[in-house]
Amino acid sequence: MSISDRKYPAISINVNRLSKSFDGIPILRNISFNVQPGEIFVLMGPSGSGKTVLLRHLIGLLTPDQGEISIDGQHPGTPDFFDHIPMAMVFQNGGLLNSLSVEENVGLYLKEHRLKPPAQIKSIVGKELTKLNLTEEDARKYPYELSGGMKKRVAIARAIVMEPKVVLYDEPTSELDPVVAKTVVDEIRRIHQEEGQTTVIVTHDRELAFEIADHIAILIDGTLLKMGTTMEIKEILSQAIPKENKNLTKVKNFLTINYKSIYKGE
Repeated sequence: MSISDRKYPAISINVNRLSKSFDGIPILRNISFNVQPGEIFVLMGPSGSGKTVLLRHLIGLLTPDQGEISIDGQHPGTPDFFDHIPMAMVFQNGGLLNSLSVEENVGLYLKEHRLKPPAQIKSIVGKELTKLNLTEEDARKYPYELSGGMKKRVAIARAIVMEPKVVLYDEPTSELDPVVAKTVVDEIRRIHQEEGQTTVIVTHDRELAFEIADHIAILIDGTLLKMGTTMEIKEILSQAIPKENKNLTKVKNFLTINYKSIYKGE
């Protein structure tokens, strides 16, 4: 997709020397990377590596101890940031409100901010749910009645109706069986192809990253150990890594032990 074909203006993200500690324990250590406008950037790492903490910095839920984040030249957390750069985050557990139906969850942002009249909100929500293979019957259900895969798709729909310029996904295939995980990956790809938003995905799922990413960064123990194109990261698996290169050895070990084919169900 060319920049001129995108539904939304392409947004870049720059993270420069970011560090964060909780109770004196370092969680993120001197993290720097750039996300190119309109690309899919995947941040990989094992559980506890700091991936979600970093994602929460990007959307302004946390403030770094050191370093800075610039999104299209502006800093998350400033009072008028979201007026200029609408962003949406798909949380790992979906973050759906159990007291609201699927339809109400998806349309909540539009309703609360009075961005559209009720009839138009209902139409927008219905169209987005249909794109995600959710029926009118599904729209009337409540989160506790949904499967894990359906919750993920509802959370994605809720994010997309906000018309964000940047979409953040936190472990979108976690706790899903291989077949359902594949459908979620396909939906993320479809949305990106149709909408063109800058997309950041946090995951430990190697196959998701290899299938969908333009660039991949590997975060282990709060340190960014390797970053490159998908092909460059794939090539690490076939490389003979010198023993003295401890960081690259950690990266290869992570990529190897986290192998999971979401296509063959292995």
